[in-house]
Amino acid sequence: MRRPALACILLASALSGCATQSPPQDVAIKVYQYNEVRNLKYRIVERIWGESWQSAFYIPGYPSVEQAANALKARAMSAGADAVLNLACIDQQTFFERKPAYICYGDAIKIE
Repeated sequence: MRRPALACILLASALSGCATQSPPQDVAIKVYQYNEVRNLKYRIVERIWGESWQSAFYIPGYPSVEQAANALKARAMSAGADAVLNLACIDQQTFFERKPAYICYGDAIKIE
């Protein structure tokens, strides 16, 4: 009987780290597309929202593309990156909830 309760506690604690926060208004970090960095030397610091196992269950959504992009750029800065590569945003609006839920993904990179 204790195992289901333990599983619920572990799942809740794992997912609580993904709770949405309001993103910074404007994050000053450079955003590149692939063709802009082909002559630069860089390394990938983190594949934001795609690298974690938690992304199979939850990716934070935001009401606007700007808020979603700022959240991703803030995450890149906190990971130690100085730029974002291939930033892309999509609307994950569902059939049942008719409000927009934008998510963005991209690679946090460090220019060397």
